[in-house]
Amino acid sequence: MPGCPIEDIDQADRVGQPSLSRRRGNDAKMILRKLLFGLTMVSLSIGSPVEALAQACPCSGTRQDDFNNGDGAPLDWLFHTYLKVTRQINSPPLMCYQKNVFNRSSISVVRVRWDVAAYYRQILPAGKDSPSCIDIWDEMKLTATSGRLFFGPGRSYDTDVRQPRKGWTRRQGVSELVQVASSFSEYPPLRSEFTIYTGENSLAQIQLISSAQSDEATNTFKFQMRNTGNATISLLANLFVGTAMLQGLPMVERPLELPPGGWKTFTVKSRGDVQMRSSTVVFFDKTGRHVLGADAAGFYGPANGRQVRPDENLWRNLQ
Repeated sequence: MPGCPIEDIDQADRVGQPSLSRRRGNDAKMILRKLLFGLTMVSLSIGSPVEALAQACPCSGTRQDDFNNGDGAPLDWLFHTYLKVTRQINSPPLMCYQKNVFNRSSISVVRVRWDVAAYYRQILPAGKDSPSCIDIWDEMKLTATSGRLFFGPGRSYDTDVRQPRKGWTRRQGVSELVQVASSFSEYPPLRSEFTIYTGENSLAQIQLISSAQSDEATNTFKFQMRNTGNATISLLANLFVGTAMLQGLPMVERPLELPPGGWKTFTVKSRGDVQMRSSTVVFFDKTGRHVLGADAAGFYGPANGRQVRPDENLWRNLQ
């Protein structure tokens, strides 16, 4: 498949500089677009299929940011942040990030790539949306980051997002981790939800939960996943793990088939401190050969854990 234009992810770290979408804020056309977008969102709230999908991906807590734009020809986008747990003496806040792209047209859109939001979808069917909601322990960057949302053959929108302070994923070989209070004996679960399409009317709705329990000698990490959609996909989670943990976490080394149904649970143990890291999750078709989407999510793991491959390699290979 032909690739879409890709900006260097590191270039997305420009902060404090107004984006093109903001500079047009006083333009009459932009105001009209925002009004139309707002009216569309109101109409969706009465129960349309698109809103029903968005409701499957909620972020709880107090909303901190509301970025949205687009022209509906064909796409609209939104990016919200929510404060779930306030900052503690020994821990950063727990945030929930909600990302979504809406296809308002009557034809499918392909290769939706939004690097500043760590979001990729191979296909977005006509009249559908594809939300993500992810929990991450980390401060947010002080100001918005601007970057483009690419789609199809070279088209794009200007966007603004508030990224986690340490970024979405590992970059340039640097392991970014977040210390969570060691006073926890049972760490609050980190939840992530994604809608991934395999065709016009077939989709996987993925729920991931990462949790950890700690005692003086051993940490127990639990990873749970479930698909409540109507299509089977495969999932690769690029977790930070110890070598001894790999056997118990097959989705780290290769895509793991995830058909619709109940929870799959994987439990492993390790020694040392518990840390939270944001890592890449890649969604494949049932065969594990063709990429359907990619995103980021927060996971607990051992402080001395390593990835099988750098996150940046996964994003670079997306087509």
